[in-house]
Amino acid sequence: MGVRREYKKVAELTASHWQRIEDQARLVLGDTTGLRRDIEERERVAIYWNDDALVGLVTLDLRHERFAGRQVVGIYTGNTWLHPRWRGRNLIQRMGLLSYAESVVRWPRADKYWFFGSNNFKSYLVLARNLRQFYPSRHAPTPQFETEYLCHLARAIYHTDVDPQRLVYEPTSARSFSEEETRIPDRLRDDPDVQFFVDHNPNYPRGAKLMCLAPLTLTNWASIGRKALSRVVRSKHRS
Repeated sequence: MGVRREYKKVAELTASHWQRIEDQARLVLGDTTGLRRDIEERERVAIYWNDDALVGLVTLDLRHERFAGRQVVGIYTGNTWLHPRWRGRNLIQRMGLLSYAESVVRWPRADKYWFFGSNNFKSYLVLARNLRQFYPSRHAPTPQFETEYLCHLARAIYHTDVDPQRLVYEPTSARSFSEEETRIPDRLRDDPDVQFFVDHNPNYPRGAKLMCLAPLTLTNWASIGRKALSRVVRSKHRS
């Protein structure tokens, strides 16, 4: 059986939802202190189910505003987790596409960006493996507007000021993934994107987050589409 997505406002989550989310989070994170508060601050949540098992979750906000003289929409994804069995199936990418489509309908003239805080090399690799243009990146310095916007979103979402050179939020006490989730496998130890992430965010195993931003341009969407198609083809060849 495949994965079923349940998409709703966070305010609509029931006691049963919260129990299932917290039970799963304890298995993945161990310490769930502040998790419910963090989720309740968000607008929407997508929960992924395989039969009756919770296998993934992501919260989303659409932030429309005028910033530095430009009309922008920041699509924020947070509290993201997928069971390893269901990774590589474009589940989060599809959710991002739906959010992007909504933002185009509601704010057609605004520039759209994807924003999140990465506390794991795996989430950073989602950018590096799928998009042509994203920040921060080993390929190019982060431009001034994007740096300022990243700092602005860090204040709005994480309620903190970050150093514009480092773009890292290091809370004094933070939830982090298990050692198994944060350990870099041997095959990726020399990967230049993983090295870049670790160099910029060495405390990620303790929950430090690297602020990440990607313009949702046609070039990036074309790259996402090509990568998604490639994964589908590889999956069919394996089956």
